[in-house]
Amino acid sequence: MLLDKLRKAEVMSLAVDESIDNSDVAQLSLYVQFFDGECFCEDLLGLIPLEGKTTGEILFTKIAAFFEENNLNFGERQHAGDRWCTLNDWQGSGTRRKDRSHDSADEIVTLAHPPKPPLCQTQWIGSLLFADDVVLLASSARDLQRSLDRFATACEVAGMRISTSKSEAMVLNWKKVKCLLQVKEEILPQVEEFKYLRVLFTSEGRIEQEIDRRIGAASAVIRILHQSVVMKRELSQKAKLSICQSIFVPILTKGHEVWVMTERTRSQGQAAEISFFCRVAGLFLRDRVRSSAIWEELGVEPLLLRVERSQMRWLGHLVRMPLGRLPDEVFRACPSGRRPPERPWTRWREYVSRLVWEHLGIPPERAGRSSWGKGSLGLSA
Repeated sequence: MLLDKLRKAEVMSLAVDESIDNSDVAQLSLYVQFFDGECFCEDLLGLIPLEGKTTGEILFTKIAAFFEENNLNFGERQHAGDRWCTLNDWQGSGTRRKDRSHDSADEIVTLAHPPKPPLCQTQWIGSLLFADDVVLLASSARDLQRSLDRFATACEVAGMRISTSKSEAMVLNWKKVKCLLQVKEEILPQVEEFKYLRVLFTSEGRIEQEIDRRIGAASAVIRILHQSVVMKRELSQKAKLSICQSIFVPILTKGHEVWVMTERTRSQGQAAEISFFCRVAGLFLRDRVRSSAIWEELGVEPLLLRVERSQMRWLGHLVRMPLGRLPDEVFRACPSGRRPPERPWTRWREYVSRLVWEHLGIPPERAGRSSWGKGSLGLSA
C-alpha cells in the first residue's frame, strides 16, 4: 500500500485539490510526492470528504487528522507564489502550534528539510489530475491496474465512483500492444486516441493529428462566420477582423506552445490563415494576391510568427521555473528505451532551440538563463 511505503520514505510535497458539487460537499484530494531512496514518485494519497463551508481552517484540520490516523508527519512549507501563505510546524499528533487562515485550496505543503531536487532521469509521473478528469500513467499493464485499483478504492471511501462509460485505456507505443484494464467487473475499452482537456493524444505520440484537427475545426468556424459576420455590410472591416480573430485564432492555436511545426503543418496552417484573411478582405484565391500584401492591408502579422513567439515565451517560463516543478522536469527529461526503426522525430527541445537561434541569434550550447531571466536554457541534447 502507498501509506506503508510512505512511512519508509520521505514525503516531499502534498498538493491539495478541492472540488465542490451542487450539494455543497467538497472532496479533498491529497496528491503526494515522495522519495523512496531510489527515485521521486507521485501518487494519489486519498480523498477526504468535506462537509459544510470549505474554508482553509476545515481543509487543514482534515489534513492533520488524516496524517494523525496514518502516523504520518509533515512540517514547514516554503514560499512558492503570491497566493501562498506560510504554514509552520505541524506535528503528526495533529497539534497546531501557529498558523494562518487559508481561503484557497490550491496549496502545496512541503517538509522543512527536503532532499536534493531529483534528476530528470529519476522523475516518474503517476497521474495527472484536473478537476474531475484523471489520467493514470504506468510503465506496464500490471502497474497501471494496481494504480487503477487504488484510485477506485479511494473513490469508494469518499462516496464516489469511476465512470466506466467515460474511461478508456491507451498504450503509448509505436507497436500495437493489448492492455486489459477493468474496474470491478467492467473492462475498459482500449483506444488508439483520446482527448484530455480538449487536446487529442494518440498511441503513436504524434502531434500532427491534433494540428490537423485544429485546422479542420478552425476552417469549419470560418465557413460559419462567412454568412453571419463576413458578409454583413453593416460591419466595418476592422470589426469583422476583430470578431473573427477572437474566435478563429483561439480554436486554431489551442495548445500550440508544445507543437513541433514541420514544413507540412506550416503549409497547412498558413493556407487556413490566408483563406481566413482573404474572406475578411473580400478577396478570392483566384485574385492571386501575395500573402504579405494581405497582411499589410489588414495590418496584422503572420499567425505562424505569433505561434513561434508564444513558443519561445513558454520556453522562457520553463527555464525560469524552480527545480522540482513538473513542467520543468518533463522538459529536461531524457526518455529511455529504443526508438522505432525509422527517421527520428524532431523533439520539441530541438525545434524550439532552432527558433531561439533563428529569431534571437542565441546558440543553444552557449545560452544561459541570463538570456531569459536566470539559470540555464538546458537545450542541448
